Amino acid sequence: MSESNEPDIMYHGAEWFEKNKGKLLYGALAVIIAAGGIQFYWKNTAQTKAASESALFAVQNRDATNLEDIAGAYRTVSIDQAGKPVAERALILSAKTWLEAADYDKAQAAFKNYLEQKPKRAPVLQPEAPKPEAPKPEAPKPEAPKPEAPKPEAPAALPAPVAPDNK
Repeated sequence: MSESNEPDIMYHGAEWFEKNKGKLLYGALAVIIAAGGIQFYWKNTAQTKAASESALFAVQNRDATNLEDIAGAYRTVSIDQAGKPVAERALILSAKTWLEAADYDKAQAAFKNYLEQKPKRAPVLQPEAPKPEAPKPEAPKPEAPKPEAPKPEAPAALPAPVAPDNK
C-alpha cells in the first residue's frame, strides 16, 4: 500500500488553521456583511412597497361617494407614487372611475397618460427557422466509359399455335 505525499488534514489541521486564520476570518466577515446588506435591501424594498400599497388602500377605503373625488384621489396617488407599480394601478383606477362618473374626456386623458407612462416593450423577434444547408459541391468524378446496352435482336418467328386434342 502506497502512502500519499499530501499532508493528512487530521494531523496537520491545526497548523493549517493557524496559518490561514486571517483569510478565514476575513472571508467569514465578508459573508456576514453581504448577508446583512442583502437583508437590509429586502427589508427596505418591502417597506417602500407596503407604504405605496397603503396609499392606494386608503383611497379604496374612503367613505366618499362622489366619484369625482375618488378619481382625483387615485390621480394624486399615481403622482405621489410615480415610478412604482402602484402608480400604474392608481392611474387605471382613476380612469375607470372617471368612466363611471361619465366624464369621458377626463377618462380618456387618464388612459392616454397611462399609455404614455407605460414603458414601451421591444418587439419580440421570432427566431428564423434554420435554413437547410445547400449541398456541398462534390469534386467532379471522372466519367467511366459506359458499356453499351446490347441491341435487341429481331424477334424470331413465333411458333404456330397448336390446337388441343379433343379426345
